[in-house]
Amino acid sequence: MHNEQSANMSNYLTYQGKHKGLLGWITSTDHKRIGLLYLYSILTMFSVGVLLGLAMKLELLAPGKTIMDAQTYNSTFTVHGVIMIFMVVVPGLPAVFGNFLMPIMIGAKDVAFPKLNLLS
Repeated sequence: MHNEQSANMSNYLTYQGKHKGLLGWITSTDHKRIGLLYLYSILTMFSVGVLLGLAMKLELLAPGKTIMDAQTYNSTFTVHGVIMIFMVVVPGLPAVFGNFLMPIMIGAKDVAFPKLNLLS
């Protein structure tokens, strides 16, 4: 029975759960998949923050209004800061490495509350 179960769960990419495809990834309680979902969402937020930073740099390229007015620049500056701090820096290490590597390093099969981990 153990060999049959290990054959079904050979790795996190070929995990045979209840659902398949994207829904299988979103509803998975496998800590490695959740860590990768965190990584993908953090990289997406990082890309949005970089694009906002690029828009701010383009505005400062020449004196006066270039691509946005002063109020839009202030809003872009604020949103850029919030995204980079609260969506990239703060969850970066604990979410990705805590979910993906920590259970492997301590020899656990899964995290303590996998459904709560998925909900976060």
